[in-house]
Amino acid sequence: TRVRATFRYHDEDGAGDWNQIVLTRQTGSMFERLVDTDAESIEFSFSTNDATTAARMITLVTPPAIVSSTLTIDPPPYASNDIDTTRAGLGDGTDRRSMFDEGSLEGSTAGLELTMNKPMRVPSDTSSLRTTLGFDSEMPEDMTIIQRDPKTWSIQWTLREDTGLNLSLVDDSGITNLDQIGYTIRSAPDTPPTSLVLEPPMDITALPTATVEIIVEGRDDVSIRRMEILMDLESASSGEQPFHREIPGDGEIMNERITLSLEPMGLEPGDVLLLSAIVEDGYDLDGMFHEPVRSPVRRIRIISDVEFSEQVRQELSSIRRQAIRVESDQAQAADELRSTPDETGSSSIRSQSRITQRITTMSEEASRLQRATEINGLDDELLDEVLSQVEDLLQAAGEASTKATSALENPEDDTATALENQEEVIAEIEDLITLLDRDEDAWVATRNIEN
Repeated sequence: TRVRATFRYHDEDGAGDWNQIVLTRQTGSMFERLVDTDAESIEFSFSTNDATTAARMITLVTPPAIVSSTLTIDPPPYASNDIDTTRAGLGDGTDRRSMFDEGSLEGSTAGLELTMNKPMRVPSDTSSLRTTLGFDSEMPEDMTIIQRDPKTWSIQWTLREDTGLNLSLVDDSGITNLDQIGYTIRSAPDTPPTSLVLEPPMDITALPTATVEIIVEGRDDVSIRRMEILMDLESASSGEQPFHREIPGDGEIMNERITLSLEPMGLEPGDVLLLSAIVEDGYDLDGMFHEPVRSPVRRIRIISDVEFSEQVRQELSSIRRQAIRVESDQAQAADELRSTPDETGSSSIRSQSRITQRITTMSEEASRLQRATEINGLDDELLDEVLSQVEDLLQAAGEASTKATSALENPEDDTATALENQEEVIAEIEDLITLLDRDEDAWVATRNIEN
């Protein structure tokens, strides 16, 4: 059986000429033939040798699609001074551009403007709206669509969580979009702030006359509204607060440094100060607020001059023990250099470099002790003098050790130069040990007399 199709196209200029083609048999009694056209409609009939169908008309329409889209994110009112409005083009909803991953702040107002390839009417009821936007369950309760013009929709809602739209567009002819059209907008929660005491980095002891360096830090993902720095007296049943300062918020990160004298507080040995910082952000959404966040507490225990001096001398004893080991190692290195002056190599250089590093560590410890006596206002001239001499001796030993390393590294220098510097290190360290021995003896004698 031969099946023929007779057809003509219709466009804006009217009907065209009639054409006739023979259809190709497919499976069973199915016949078909493809024709290409950009006409507005096609009029056709089918015929065989003994029958002809009535003419029919099919209107050819372009499936609905998105031409372009623009996302606008306005931050919630409490963050409007800290976060700018965001605008981004999300394309036609069929590629990677349609996923907005930046994580807009929870509570922001989202607006997605869609421009389509043809006039499209906004769904008239909630059920149709939910189907059009691709929500299987409840959609955001305040989500609406506004018809800006025949081809433009504006979808608006409040971001409470990630929002995914899977659009099902249906035009007046009942034709739906061929390609999947989807948009994803990520939401980010406003997390509570954090608060830390950076300085002092741990619990400390101090004299009543001390001057304490305090550094506190607050961080928030949007903005800090205020920060408080406070000291509470641990033993005060009345809630006595020797120090309190409130600082207005300033951005996402705040670092506040305070040099605080304890002397006006009238503290006594045995008192304990509790240092902390409180940070509050500006979160204000639907009547919900973040509670102020308090940092971990730093304890400042007030001690007497005698206890403080004992602590310093205990650490000087530690320096003395280190010095004895350094003197022994330096003497061994010098003996090896005397016995084999022509065999200096990388091992000798490494050994001398390690001695230099150990002297540097002792020097840093001595400087820290000197600084501690100064900021605590300790009135002990003898101890001040000892610490000053310790620093001088360690500095001289460190310089001599550095010169010894340089001499060992330089092939133009003979071993006598390195040996001379090593012996200077030994002399300086021996003087350091003698000094600390005398100071310890004097301290023990003084304590025995006082007791």
